Amino acid sequence: MVTLGWGVASIVKPKFVWKRSFMTSRKVREPNEADIILTRISGVFIILVMISFYVYAISTII
Repeated sequence: MVTLGWGVASIVKPKFVWKRSFMTSRKVREPNEADIILTRISGVFIILVMISFYVYAISTII
């Protein structure tokens, strides 16, 4: 569920997620448009992977 939430946050607030990913780095910079787009794309990918995982897990239980 945490991973699914991270995917949703990547779509809704990509700047926050991008900055959070580089929080421990010493060279933190402002994200450019390409960074924002790639963060949103990765959020969609994470959501799709997690939904397919949940569907597979539920279908094997039933």
